[in-house]
Amino acid sequence: MTTDVYCVDGVVETIYDAATQTMTCTWIHLGPHAHLRPCLQAQVDCVIAHDTRAIIVDTADAKGVLTQDDQAWIGDYVFPTYQANGLKALITVLPKSALTGLAAKRWQKTGSNFGFDFMDADSLATAKQIVADL
Repeated sequence: MTTDVYCVDGVVETIYDAATQTMTCTWIHLGPHAHLRPCLQAQVDCVIAHDTRAIIVDTADAKGVLTQDDQAWIGDYVFPTYQANGLKALITVLPKSALTGLAAKRWQKTGSNFGFDFMDADSLATAKQIVADL
């Protein structure tokens, strides 16, 4: 059974799959915009409410980058909350855009000290296989 966590047409779709205990967030427009923090807050709420083992962040077709303030907020609030609630892994489906790829590497660097694994995948199918192997 899947549940919508946060969805905005043309920006982002985040769903939670109870069967795999995985949240998948597919970004179309990564940032900066007004939906980034509400989306991440919805993800935090989902991690707190459910036994979420992994989050897949699909940035394959995403455009945009995170602001420095958003990066800091993720490091100061989002990742510590994930850690405190037992998240095991955050898997990034690598973007086609080089600029968006740099943003992905920054959030991975920010999160590398929080006790959950950061992994890259070349496709959503690969990311789902990684989750199955956790």
